[in-house]
Amino acid sequence: MSNSLNSATLAIITAILSITAMAITYFAVIKQDGTVFATATTTIGTIIGYLLGRQRSTQPEKEAD
Repeated sequence: MSNSLNSATLAIITAILSITAMAITYFAVIKQDGTVFATATTTIGTIIGYLLGRQRSTQPEKEAD
């Protein structure tokens, strides 16, 4: 595994940070956090879950000894 971040990883980190920044801005301006918080956490969770699933599906399975 390479120590440097590739462009896909940087794009994902940027997307997560952007979603978080939008949610915080919405909280500060509108002061209504229920649905926005749920939407932001669901979106971030979906991105992370997709990436973990894709990573696990591309890794070869280890044989039990």
